[in-house]
Amino acid sequence: MNDSTTRFSNRVADYVAGRPSYPMALLEVLSPFGLASDSLVADIGAGTGLFSQVLAKFGCQVHAVEPNQAMREATVEHPRIQSFDGTAERTPLPAGQYDFVFAAQAFHWFDRTAFRAECQRLLKLGGQVVLVWNERRTDTPFLVDYEALIDRFGSDYRQVSHQNISPAVLEDWFGNGCRFIEVPNWQDLNWDQLIGRVTSSSYMPSPSDSSYDAMRNAFRALYDQYASSGTVRLDYTTKAYIGTLKD
Repeated sequence: MNDSTTRFSNRVADYVAGRPSYPMALLEVLSPFGLASDSLVADIGAGTGLFSQVLAKFGCQVHAVEPNQAMREATVEHPRIQSFDGTAERTPLPAGQYDFVFAAQAFHWFDRTAFRAECQRLLKLGGQVVLVWNERRTDTPFLVDYEALIDRFGSDYRQVSHQNISPAVLEDWFGNGCRFIEVPNWQDLNWDQLIGRVTSSSYMPSPSDSSYDAMRNAFRALYDQYASSGTVRLDYTTKAYIGTLKD
């Protein structure tokens, strides 16, 4: 498997075009946990800044850390976002300054022990970590068939899936246990957006792979079967685990 810091380097354009964002409702649900419009937050493994943009729109000051240069350069500029070169395990950020540390669609790539120690270094007293994933649903015929094609053509889909990390593992990682929240999310995609969504995943064939044409044709047939008014809908549940870290 490629180094997790570089395996998306040749997929940045598809990542920007195809990946789902995150619902503002998630941040509103986090308000009772202390997230405010003036919070200073770190977004670790920020990628192209999809989650950083949502945090900034909420009003947070965001320090986004991403080791992949191509992904950092694709981040849309925003006055409340500062981008930094660094890994989850070793960031260039100052100690003891952050109200929250976020990792969206990224924690499963990290060295968990080293990332935990880095979170403890970054957080203010009482600061919290929030681990976020967009989890694709499989409860409609289209979503079932979409998942089957991902399984068919994905090289190491099951091995790298965040779903390999159980809630029990996350509770143990936090040390004090954690709270769980979820909100609905979705994408309505035309054909170009759909194939971009598919190929934004590092485990799917790229145009240089021998299986790419067969994969593209299979997804085109799926799109043609299910599209309504020129789009198909990918439904997600956005899941978040929030808590403090026990010393």
